[in-house]
Amino acid sequence: MTTTTQTTRDKTTPTIDADDDQARLVAEHLLAVAVAGEETVCVSQATLAATTGLSARTLRRVLDRLLEAGWITVTVAATPNMPATYDLSRLRELGIMPASQPAPAAGAPAGGVRVLSEAEARSPLGNVVPGERVMVEPGLLEVGPNIRRALRVDERFTATIAEMGVLRDLHVYPTLTGLVVLDGHRRLAAALEAGLGLVPALIVEPADDADRISQQLVENDEHARTLPTERADAIHQLVLLGMPRKDLQRRGVRYSELINAKAIASAAEPVRDLGRRMKDMDLTVLGKIATMTDLAASPEALADAVKQIEAHPEQVDHIVDRTKWDGLCARARQKCTDELLANGHRHVITREKFAKAAGTARPLSDLLDEHGKPVDEASHVSCPGHVTVIDYDYTSLHGDDPDPRCKVAFYGCMDWAAHGHRNKYAQPSSGATSGPQSEEMRAERARVRRRNEDMDSANRVRRAWIREQLLPRRVLPTDALGYVLAVVRYAHSYVSGMAKDKGMEHLGLSPAGLDQDAGSPREAKRGLLSWALALMEGTIARDSWRQDNPASHRYDRMLATHLDTLARWGYAPAPIEQELIDGLDTTANHDDEDGAGEDAGTEEHEKGED
Repeated sequence: MTTTTQTTRDKTTPTIDADDDQARLVAEHLLAVAVAGEETVCVSQATLAATTGLSARTLRRVLDRLLEAGWITVTVAATPNMPATYDLSRLRELGIMPASQPAPAAGAPAGGVRVLSEAEARSPLGNVVPGERVMVEPGLLEVGPNIRRALRVDERFTATIAEMGVLRDLHVYPTLTGLVVLDGHRRLAAALEAGLGLVPALIVEPADDADRISQQLVENDEHARTLPTERADAIHQLVLLGMPRKDLQRRGVRYSELINAKAIASAAEPVRDLGRRMKDMDLTVLGKIATMTDLAASPEALADAVKQIEAHPEQVDHIVDRTKWDGLCARARQKCTDELLANGHRHVITREKFAKAAGTARPLSDLLDEHGKPVDEASHVSCPGHVTVIDYDYTSLHGDDPDPRCKVAFYGCMDWAAHGHRNKYAQPSSGATSGPQSEEMRAERARVRRRNEDMDSANRVRRAWIREQLLPRRVLPTDALGYVLAVVRYAHSYVSGMAKDKGMEHLGLSPAGLDQDAGSPREAKRGLLSWALALMEGTIARDSWRQDNPASHRYDRMLATHLDTLARWGYAPAPIEQELIDGLDTTANHDDEDGAGEDAGTEEHEKGED
């Protein structure tokens, strides 16, 4: 029976090759560190690296091979304050003998921690060995590179160091010019501020940049939290140094952080300054803000967006979306203008600028020449007031991933009366002019257009939140079925099939997905909620903010209920959506024939359903 078990293990378990000298070297030194007769040993990798002469990276790989082969096992995992404990019983069974113990360092007291002299600290090579623990004057230590830009040594931390001393060893490595701090920059700064005479230090092997950055990243996150910009810079440096993604993940770096770190590292200074000021902001949010760097319409627009986010952090998704959208629109206008100018058009302006000159400017389609004939682009191109007016191709503005484009809207004359043209719509009794559009009308048109754009942006952000955050939740809101019932009551009479199809497209749902059988009550609830959300989202357009039509009162109330429900479930509504939610109270006293919204926010909690 024993023979069978051993044979099986030999076939399935990786083995140590006969010529794997590194594995045997580490095994021998593990046994050498263990107390005679003990089956386990608690030893740091720094000590093993020092005694074996292997680099930290090579040592980790050797330990992994020993663990995979079953030569050693970890009985107690390592913590920030305690190294791992290894079971060495298998090594003894294999007949491996302990390595001979190294001689103690010159001047090291038996059983005590020695104090380095100034000469030893300033010329440590040959005077200290890796793995040795010493006491040293803090002023004799050199400050090495650190991923943390600001150490944030406050009075409370300094007072603690002054009262209790440095409780955790500084990690230092020897160089030709002195001992350099690898880990413990903040403790060293506080010790110097507190005027301590000595601090404990552990001598370690010099680390390469990748090991140094990854170690400092973990250490800093374990203690005083690293700023998001500092963490992003450290992760990006590790990527540039060629550290594999697997190794990054073992150090606690998520894949999403890799993507965001790259954006933050190259972000504009206002974005990075925001990350330094808002210390609680995580990499995901700051990475989202960093995407505005290349898409904002101008540096001024980017700086303004950053100020808005700092003042209203709950609106970050809406501010980012609107800033990027404005930038895309500005680029579309500029691209169209450049192409037209390159093709011989002398003067190109936007419809908004043309509308502001409505007192003197008119489209060519409204004009006659001095002979009473229509004015067209070919005959008018030599007129000093000739302009090409561009506007958005509105087919490019719709959908959840729009790509704004501009085109020629019409041709016009900036001062038609001065250039001898006539208004073909003017009555004979009124002369050759007709009243220009009033300032109030122009302002109202601009307001409507801006609010339509605000609603477009809110729709994009809201639908992305539903797709990416609400529907994937493992536990759905407990009042979700109450919301579904309210939507069904409303949709039965008022939502068309076309709106349903649009809603499913907005949320990335497919009819085939909804037709599948639910595998559990939880998934059935998720399917019902997805369907109800799609029904409502399909009814929401860019002008749904208008609530000035009494005939649409029932829809206005259902829309407000829908938005209010999402807000209770964690969505941060945009200002234009909040206005609709606030309007729900003003319609609460009106009769609602179909009862829409009556049960949208209520449902008896069903304990244990999820």
